[in-house]
Amino acid sequence: MKNKIGMMFISSAIALAMLGGSYAMWSETIYVNGSVDTGKFDLAWSIYPPTDNEAVNKDFSHAEAYIDANGVLQITIINAYPCITYTIPFDITNVGTMAAHFYDFTVNPIEWKNAGIITIIPQVPYPDITVAQIHPGESWYGFLQFHFTNEDGFAQDETAGDITPNYSFSVTITGHQYNEGN
Repeated sequence: MKNKIGMMFISSAIALAMLGGSYAMWSETIYVNGSVDTGKFDLAWSIYPPTDNEAVNKDFSHAEAYIDANGVLQITIINAYPCITYTIPFDITNVGTMAAHFYDFTVNPIEWKNAGIITIIPQVPYPDITVAQIHPGESWYGFLQFHFTNEDGFAQDETAGDITPNYSFSVTITGHQYNEGN
């Protein structure tokens, strides 16, 4: 009987060892380390010499333009008079790492855009600025034009000085990443 109990004990021990061995498992943990470099949304622009449509030998006025230290296009129209169109050619270049879209440009005072005094038109074959998508390294070419008529109410002999009124304007073109809605 002792042998039977001993055999049962040994058999049970072997069975438990085998059962425990069948449930034994090795494990290993793997890790992931990552980093994210975000893109850069960056637009720059260039300007080209301004022009106007004054007749030859009657070139009494002109436009001057430059980009200041803050990246703002500064325009001065000197001796302006009605029915002359002053044109400032420019381009917007995507110097970032993602595509850019544009909202419509805004003009202050707003009635200048509605009256056609300030317009932005694309250079052929480029689409309107609000349709354009500029990929990194690409440019959009256009013209900013200033034109007023006798009916627009500009007075003669007005300057941007302290004594007489100032006919000043601003134009804002807002670019945004390509997948942002309007």
